[in-house]
Amino acid sequence: MENNITVDEAFELIDDLEKSGKPITQEAVESIVSKLSVVDNVVDSNATTILYTSTDKLPSSVFDQAFENSKTMRYIGHTEAYNFLESNKFNSFISSQLRAANPTASNAEISQMVKDYMGGAEIFENFQPTGIKSNGTTGAWADVSRRFAAETTGDVVAYIGDIDDASSRIWWNTEMPEILERSGATSVNGVAIDDYRFLYTQLEEQGADKALDRVCRTIGNVPADNINSNYLDDVAVYFDETGKIIDIDPAPLETVVTMDPDTLEDIITKKEAKSWWEANASSRGSYKSTSELLETVDGNIDDLERLVSSVNAWDDAEDSAELAMSVLKSTNNENVDDAIDILSRSGND
Repeated sequence: MENNITVDEAFELIDDLEKSGKPITQEAVESIVSKLSVVDNVVDSNATTILYTSTDKLPSSVFDQAFENSKTMRYIGHTEAYNFLESNKFNSFISSQLRAANPTASNAEISQMVKDYMGGAEIFENFQPTGIKSNGTTGAWADVSRRFAAETTGDVVAYIGDIDDASSRIWWNTEMPEILERSGATSVNGVAIDDYRFLYTQLEEQGADKALDRVCRTIGNVPADNINSNYLDDVAVYFDETGKIIDIDPAPLETVVTMDPDTLEDIITKKEAKSWWEANASSRGSYKSTSELLETVDGNIDDLERLVSSVNAWDDAEDSAELAMSVLKSTNNENVDDAIDILSRSGND
């Protein structure tokens, strides 16, 4: 039987298991779940896809918007798989299997096991909890969500109620890896998927978990109704000395500027620092120190370049901008010309 069966066909297979007289294994049940269709029965497969997590934490107006949008978007709730997993009949069946495998458990414990097994909070073996967290990567919902995400094409709208809570859920650990690595998605919340994939690929060298964390948190900060395709221009990006991205701050730029964050000039200054750094990657200054130095000289790019050029005469200076900052602060009233004089004389010694 192909992997596109209906709810009725799936229950026929469950009935066959129960009538066989043989012990029902977790593997056999999960095999049936894996055959359920994840095709949207309401809208075209090329329609915008809606993904969501922690919707109980969404503002009511945003939740209402998400619910309304789900009617005309590609939505997991329109699939045979969703209707099967949400049915009382299947959940009662899972509860009975957990009861048989854990005969001493209380009713409350069995109810919690149903949630943990279905939602992938914990790894189960032979319907027994192992105590090992799976963070939404195992269980019936993870299987269905993974396949639904993998078949995504076109635009995606993600409604994230609580980004910290999301880090242990299916959206983060199962759906987003599929969207980033294997799907045909073209954008998420108005930002090109290639922009997210670029950050994800660059950060993978720092560790897969860190890469996923930063990209998911970035997406979580982009409003679902965002129409600014350049939204990531306002995300702070940190580079190493070779120009490789080593970290990003997922929050919008105006929320991470540490000096006078409420002024537009400082936000522009931060962007200018990033642009200047990228254009002068041979400079030995890190993006962070370059940005701080530029803010100290009130956004004057000419002063920044003069200071860093003076430091570059020093063969042993590991971070030109950081050293320039320290010398600048040692002068009276942070006088740029005095700092350059000190740096030039010291560099020629």
